[in-house]
Amino acid sequence: CWMSPPIGGHAAAFSKETGALLWVWSPPNEDGYYFDFLLTCEPDGYPDHLFIGSVEGILSCLNSGDGTEIFRRRFDCGPRWNTMVSGGALSAYGDLVYMVSWGGMACQTLDLTKGDRPRLQIQTYNPAMAVEFGPATSLLLESPPLLYNSGCADLTINAITVDLTCDDNHIPGFASMAVRPDVMDRASSIADKLTNSFEVKAPRMAEEMGAEFMAVRTERGEKILNAGATVLPDVLNDPPITSPIMPYAIAPGDEITVTFDVNQSLISRGPQYFCIEVESDDPDFYLNPWVSNDYPSINVTLVGGCLRQYVELEFGEASDNLQWVYNQGLLMDADDGVAFDFNGDASSFFQGSYLYAITQHRLATAAPDWRGRDGFHLSMQADPNWCDDDCTPNLTEDVQVGEISSDGFTYDPVYATVVCKSYIDSCQNFDDGSGEYDWSEYTSPFDNDSTMGLYVKTRTVGAYGVAALNDFTVEIMEVTERNAADVLGWKFGAIIDYDIGGDTADIDRAISTAWSYGGGGAGDVVWGIIKIPFGCGDATGQNYNFEPMKNVRALDADLNLWDDQYWDKAYGYMCLPPGQSTDPNPSLGGDQEFHATITEHDFVEGAKTYEFAVAHFMKDGLTDPTVSDEFGHIAHIANQWCGFGRGDVDGIGGINLADIVWLNNFVNVDPLTHPGPIPFMHLGDVDGIPGIPPGVPDFLDVEFMINFYFHDGGCPIEDWTF
Repeated sequence: CWMSPPIGGHAAAFSKETGALLWVWSPPNEDGYYFDFLLTCEPDGYPDHLFIGSVEGILSCLNSGDGTEIFRRRFDCGPRWNTMVSGGALSAYGDLVYMVSWGGMACQTLDLTKGDRPRLQIQTYNPAMAVEFGPATSLLLESPPLLYNSGCADLTINAITVDLTCDDNHIPGFASMAVRPDVMDRASSIADKLTNSFEVKAPRMAEEMGAEFMAVRTERGEKILNAGATVLPDVLNDPPITSPIMPYAIAPGDEITVTFDVNQSLISRGPQYFCIEVESDDPDFYLNPWVSNDYPSINVTLVGGCLRQYVELEFGEASDNLQWVYNQGLLMDADDGVAFDFNGDASSFFQGSYLYAITQHRLATAAPDWRGRDGFHLSMQADPNWCDDDCTPNLTEDVQVGEISSDGFTYDPVYATVVCKSYIDSCQNFDDGSGEYDWSEYTSPFDNDSTMGLYVKTRTVGAYGVAALNDFTVEIMEVTERNAADVLGWKFGAIIDYDIGGDTADIDRAISTAWSYGGGGAGDVVWGIIKIPFGCGDATGQNYNFEPMKNVRALDADLNLWDDQYWDKAYGYMCLPPGQSTDPNPSLGGDQEFHATITEHDFVEGAKTYEFAVAHFMKDGLTDPTVSDEFGHIAHIANQWCGFGRGDVDGIGGINLADIVWLNNFVNVDPLTHPGPIPFMHLGDVDGIPGIPPGVPDFLDVEFMINFYFHDGGCPIEDWTF
């Protein structure tokens, strides 16, 4: 036999000829494979089949050549660890007989001999579909491809039963992986963002959280599973399924969708779930001799609003940098793939999310589980985009975002890719009933009393073809309080897992920048964030500085994210004084996380909308990553590009007499022989009065600069340039 035993809970294959590793296959459940495996010997030209079982009672048939799963079967012979697949045997004719053990005793024998027989394959156990808000009492909603016949004879679907709850004996303890990945594409829908309903009857987003069901906590009014008689969800009409009309025959190799009759007027924001059970003539899809109902169950989620979506923003001098822009406050989920690839470094940004809060437990975020569990915080909910009302972030290419010059004479247009998105907060209540907060209880209900009522619309901008703008993207955020209520003590931050080696955090508030680098100053790479605007400037003519990024803190991973302590501490970190703070018990040389408090604001009368920006940057080739001297120019040019840091027209930094002379020569002497502002023309437009043409400085701007410098006048009056 040329198949290896499972290694580390995974199946593996080695070449018969060379012994080289061909593939390693991870099972759909995290507990892995620990038991017997069998390899068939197929005729030449056909791949041999590997059969292997898991502790969860899953029997998978794999293509031994490449590890592709052909089909799987699910068994239930009792509690977890009592169900295991073992004792396999091949007959003399090559037909496979596999026995399922139950605590060491035979529970069921399965005959998988070849022949003309149907095989039911469930493409996903947790389909999620977005539902548009509206008044219709009957809306036909089609699922993604759900049922597939992987056999060699017609598969007859005799009945599909809908129930509010499922018998969890029939729910696999894993999120099913598709035989063919194309059928697992996420659903997408356009929704109406004018709703103000945030009540969720059954808080559950199976697409995000996997196939495990809600814990029963009756004191919090949650639905108890296995509740007995069949109950039709109120969001579905009777009959709830309009197609297929059963009985329905699925030909070999075909798949079908299921169409539900939804009462659209009853759909509320967020996830609402129900279950379906599928009765077919597959003779051995789910053999469970201990209960009378042995039909497989599927958890269906209807989401009022939007599912998680992202687009890929390409930017950089050669357009070879990449950032995924999600329609939530999520920055990167390590399970999704590479979301940040800056200057060829696609591995240092592991995971991260924005968050904001007004108390310890009134906190909104869109964060994956750091420990690899199948969970996701949902309190930053994607909303249809402010720019096109679609759930998928809107990506627009070739948008001109200003002009840039290296000499003050020739100004070249700057082109960028711009992504717009929107999200709201609808906070979950993680109180476990005892006053303690269990942040890993991802099915916790949404709580209107905790919701802050903020609407966030953003535009993420990445320039291309310009070396000076190569190393960063800028996300401009407009946050609005929408319920005519004061929101005090609001703080906005980010939690990021950079993997640079030691992951030390530092901050330079003079340039509003926090960054992470290798422990002990090792390495030549930094990753970080910049809060914009910063410096001397105002939109009202008052003489004060924009508040820079507040603080940064390095966090011991084991004591924070891995043990879920961070979410209890996050608001406390945000309340720490400005500057840098260090975790009191860092694991020397261990993994560190990066917390930054980016900005603060009180949403009160006259200040119901607050606008700021966050730039994400990466810089390599440094000689000393512990100081900002080698990458501080990124913060300055990002700030100036957005429309701030005005008055520094000579490109040297700061505002002094030389800048006044420079601007006067350009405006009042001769613009043909004296250069204009470097690198952006708008840096000379400081008085808040549009010039002719707009953005081009005139004599009033020179007078403003003289008054500012010599007579203690107000800071330059600034605003966003895009």
